[in-house]
Amino acid sequence: MHLRKADGAANEGNLSRATELYLKAIRSFGGGAGAAEARVGLAAVYVEQEDLDAAWSELSRAASALEEQGQGALLARALNQMGLVERRRLGLDQAAELHERARRVAADSGDLRQQGVALRNLAGIHRARGEPGRAAECLLESVELAKAEGEERSLAALWRQIRELRLEAMNLTGALAAVREELALRDGGPPAPIASALLEGARVARLLGEDEVAERWLSRAVELRVGLKDLEGAGRALLEIGALFLAQGRPRVARRKLEAARDAVGEQGPIDVRAELWRAFALTDLAILDAYVYEDAPHVILAREDLDATVGTDSASGQHELVRRARDEADEALTLARQSSAPRLLPLALCTVARALGHMERHEEARDAFRQAALAADELRPGVHDLEGPFAVYLAYGTWLGATLAPGANPPDERATVDYLERAVQLGERIRQSGGSPVYCAQALAALAAAHHRFGRPALTEQALTRATKALGPYDEAGTPRARLRRALERFRSLLGSGGPPQRLLRSAEAVARTNVARLSNDDLRDAVYDLSRIQEITKALNLEVDLDRLLNLIIDAAIDLVGAERGFLLLTDGSSDGVAFRVARNMERGEVERPDRKVSNTIARRALEGKEPVFTANAQTDERFSGALSVAEQRLKSVCCVPLQSRGGMIGVLYLDHRFREGLFDARAAGLLASLADQAAIALTNAQLLRENQERAEALAAERERLRSQVESQSIELAGVRERLKEKTRAEGRRYQYDQIIGDAPAMQRLFGLLDKVVQSTIPVFIHGESGSGKELIARAIHYNSDRRDGPFVSENFAAIVDELLESELFGHVKGSFTGATNDKQGIFERANGGTIFLDEVGDLSEQMQKELLRVLEERVVRRVGGSETIPVDVRVVSATHRDLRAMVAEGSFRQDLYYRLHVFALELPPLRERKDDIPLLVDKFTADYANEHRTRAKRFEPDALRKLFGYTWPGNVRELRNLVNRTLLLCKGDTVTAEEVVFDQEVQQVHGLDDLSRMHWADAKEAFAKRFLVDVLTRFGGNVSLAARESGMLRQAFQRLLKRHEIDASEYRGTERLERLVEPEDDDQET
Repeated sequence: MHLRKADGAANEGNLSRATELYLKAIRSFGGGAGAAEARVGLAAVYVEQEDLDAAWSELSRAASALEEQGQGALLARALNQMGLVERRRLGLDQAAELHERARRVAADSGDLRQQGVALRNLAGIHRARGEPGRAAECLLESVELAKAEGEERSLAALWRQIRELRLEAMNLTGALAAVREELALRDGGPPAPIASALLEGARVARLLGEDEVAERWLSRAVELRVGLKDLEGAGRALLEIGALFLAQGRPRVARRKLEAARDAVGEQGPIDVRAELWRAFALTDLAILDAYVYEDAPHVILAREDLDATVGTDSASGQHELVRRARDEADEALTLARQSSAPRLLPLALCTVARALGHMERHEEARDAFRQAALAADELRPGVHDLEGPFAVYLAYGTWLGATLAPGANPPDERATVDYLERAVQLGERIRQSGGSPVYCAQALAALAAAHHRFGRPALTEQALTRATKALGPYDEAGTPRARLRRALERFRSLLGSGGPPQRLLRSAEAVARTNVARLSNDDLRDAVYDLSRIQEITKALNLEVDLDRLLNLIIDAAIDLVGAERGFLLLTDGSSDGVAFRVARNMERGEVERPDRKVSNTIARRALEGKEPVFTANAQTDERFSGALSVAEQRLKSVCCVPLQSRGGMIGVLYLDHRFREGLFDARAAGLLASLADQAAIALTNAQLLRENQERAEALAAERERLRSQVESQSIELAGVRERLKEKTRAEGRRYQYDQIIGDAPAMQRLFGLLDKVVQSTIPVFIHGESGSGKELIARAIHYNSDRRDGPFVSENFAAIVDELLESELFGHVKGSFTGATNDKQGIFERANGGTIFLDEVGDLSEQMQKELLRVLEERVVRRVGGSETIPVDVRVVSATHRDLRAMVAEGSFRQDLYYRLHVFALELPPLRERKDDIPLLVDKFTADYANEHRTRAKRFEPDALRKLFGYTWPGNVRELRNLVNRTLLLCKGDTVTAEEVVFDQEVQQVHGLDDLSRMHWADAKEAFAKRFLVDVLTRFGGNVSLAARESGMLRQAFQRLLKRHEIDASEYRGTERLERLVEPEDDDQET
C-alpha cells in the first residue's frame, strides 16, 4: 500500500510525502523485488530534488538486488534510471554503457517498453555527442518497438524527433520522409500539431526543390490555422508561401501573400516574424529592380517572367518609388532584427539594407552594410536547413560588387567579388550534396559567370557556365525552377556572341614561369609587366614607412591584395621554443584576425622557415605533404602560401597567406610574387627595427640618467625607511609572546599566557578545555604561529560538524574508486597538516571506531587512506579541544582512556567570559574597532551604563556571543555612543542553552539539545513505546535505546499518555498489500 501511495504522491509532485512513503515501503518489504522497486521510485524523487548521489546509491542497491533475483524488467528500469543520473553528472560514456545494458536486459526479459526507453536515452546521448545520424537510428528502432507494443500515441512525436535529427545530419531526403510519416500518423487528429508538421515539412521540401509539395502543405497549414483562429500561425505559413513565390521569380504574387501574412500577424506579432515579413516585402521590390540593373544576368532572369504584369516600373519615377519603398521596408526589418534573439535575422536584414542602398547609388554606405552582413554571416554555424541565409548574403554581396565595378577594376575588388560568389557556390553545393535542390549552387555559379564576363575573363566565364549547367543535372519539366534557370543560362550564353566565348584553356602560371621571355605571348608579357609595376609600387610604399607597427600592417595588406588571399599572417623570429611569434594577423577587409595561433598551419609555417623556400598548396586538405597536420584538418584550409623572410643576418620570419573557401588560388607565379615582396619587406623591416632600437636605446639612456638623479635624491628617504623597518622588526620580536590577538587582563588569562609561553616552543600535544565560544581555536592558532612550525600549515577540523560516514575520509583521505562518489584521490587533514599543526575540535563527539583509528595514527604517526594499502608518514603537532567533560566520559566508558592520555599531555583551561568580566571593556573596544575598520566608519563608544549592562549578563555563548551582540548593536545604533537602552539581549538566548533559537548555540551544543528534545517528543507521542518510537524515527530499536541511555532518558516515565491511540497510524496502513 505504501508503494502505491508513494507513486501517487510522486506523480502529484508531493516529493516530501513521496520520500516518506517510499522509505516506509522499503522498511515494510524488508528486501526482495518490492523493496528494490521502492528504491527505484525513491531514486526518481532524489533526482527531482537534485540529490544525484543519493539517487545513485538507491539505484545501485536496487540493481544489485534485482540482478541477484533475476528480475529483468525491473533491473532494466533501474539501469535506465542510473544512466539518466550519470548523464546529469556529464558522464556520457558511462551513461551510454548503462543504457546499452538496460536494452540487453530488457530484450532478454521481453520488456518492450524499457527497450524503447533505453533506445530513446541512447539517442539523446548520441545527439549530445554531435552524432545526429546515430541518434536517428536509435529512434527508428524505438519506432518499431512502439509499434510492437501498441503504443501508437508516441509514434508521431518520435517521427518529429527523427526529422529534426536527420536535418542536423544534413539528410534532407530522410527528413522529408520523416515528415510524411508524421503527417500520416497525425491524420484525423488535433489540427495544431498537423499544421506545425506541415510548416516544417514545407521548409524541407523547398530545400529539396519540391515546390509543389511545399506550396500544397503551406496552403493546408494556413487553412488549419485559420480554422483554429490562430492568426499568428496562419501568418507564419503565409510568409513561407510568399518566400516560396519570391524564390520562383514571382515577386508580385509573393507580395500579395505577404500582405495577407502581415494582416494576420498584426503589429504586435512576434518580432522575428515581423522582421522576416518586412525583409520579404523589400525583397519583392529588389527582385524587380535587380532585373533592370543587372539586365540579362542569368541569376536574375528568373524574375523577368513576372515583370510584364508589374505596372509603372519601366519609368524612372516608378523605379525611384520602388527603391524608396524597398529602403523603408529594409530599415524596418533591420530595426526588428536587432531586437530579435534569432541571430540568423541580422545578416539577412543588413544585406537587404545594403541592396537597397546600392540601388540608391549610395555605394560607400552599401559596401559598409554588405561588409557587416558578411561578417555577421561568418559568425553563424548553420545546419543545412539554415544555409539559405548565409548563401543569400554572399550571393548578394558578390553580385553587387560585380555589377558596380567597372570592367578592368582593381584586382583586389575583382578578387573580393569572386571570393564571395565562390562562398555562395560552396554553400549551394552543401545543400545539393545533402539531397537539396541544385538550383542554389547553379544560381551562384551563374552569378560568378556574369562577374567573370564583366571583368573580361572569357575562359572563367565559360567554366562557371559549364559548372552551373552540370550542377542542374538532367532536364526537368517545363515551369520548374531548374528548367527556368537552365533556360536563363542558355539565353545568357547566347548573348555572349553567336560563336560563344573562346574555348582555349588558360595556361597555368607555373608553365609560364618555366618558359623564357622570348617565348612569352603578349598576354604573358602584359601580366609580367603588370606584376613588376605592382611590386615597384609596394616597395616604394614600404621604403617610405619608418614606423614598425604601421609597416607590419602595410606588408600584410599589400601581400593580401597582391595574390587575392583571404587572410594574412606575419610571424617573426623571437628566440622562443616555437621559433616565431605572431606580429600581425589581418583579413581582406583590413580587419584584425583574433587568436591567430589557432588559425594557421604550424606545419606549413615551420616547413617554410626551416627549408628557407616558399611552400604553397592548391588544397591543403588533399595535399599528402600535410595529411598528418591537425591544424589543416581543424581549420579546413584550402589554398595556402608561406614564404620566408630573410635578411643579411639570417631568417627573420615568414609571410603566411591562405584562403579557406577557394582552391588553387596560389601557384608558382603567386609564390614568386610573394617571394619578391618578402625580400623587400625583410629589408624594410630590418631598417625599421634598427631605427626603433636606436630610439629605444636613446630613451633608455635618458631614463637611466633620470633614475640615477632620483636615486641620489631619494637616498636619505630610503635610509630612513630602512631604520624604521629595523625598529619595527625589533618591536615585532618583542610582541612575539604577547598574543595581541587574544584579549585579556584578567588573572585567569594572565595565567593562561604564562602557560602558553612554556608550551609554544615544545612539540608535545596540547589539550584546551573551554566552553563553546570561548576562543579555543584562537589559542590553537597562537600556539602554532608562535612555534617553530609557524611556516608549516595550520589545519583545523570540528568533529561535531562532520557526519560519521564522511569522518574517516576527511581525517585520512581516500583513493579513487574506494566508494561511490570517490572520483579522485583525496588527501586527509593529517596529510594536509604535515610539517605543521592540526587542531582537532570537539574530540568528545568521536565515535568509538573513530577514536580507535585516531589513536592508531597518533601512535604510529602514519595514515592510510580509505580504500588504499599504502601507509603515508605524517609529522604534525596535535592540539585538541572539547567543551565536554572528558574525564567523566572516560569514567563511563564512552571515551577511550588510552586516547585521552595521548591527547591530554599538556592541558590549558580557557576560562568562560562570566569568570573574567573585567575583560569585557577590552573586548568591546576591540570588536568596536574591528567593526569600524570593516565598515569604514568612525568607531563608536559604549557609555558606562551600557557597559554595566554587559557586566550583568551571564554570557552563555562567551566571547562569540559578545562579538555578535556588539556588531548587532553597532549596526542599529544611530548616535556616536551606545546607550544602555540600545543594548538588547535576546531573552530566548538568556535561557541558557534553551531550544527556541538553536542557531545561537555552538553546533555541538545545538545538536545535543535537539537530540534530547527529539527523543522526549517522540516518546511522548507513542506513550513510552520504544519499538514504535524507533520505527517512526527510522532507526533500529537498539540504536534508539543507545541514544536514550546516552541522554539519560527513562522511557518508562512516558508510558500511559493519552496521545498514543490518537497518533498511532491504523494497523492496516503499515502493511504492504
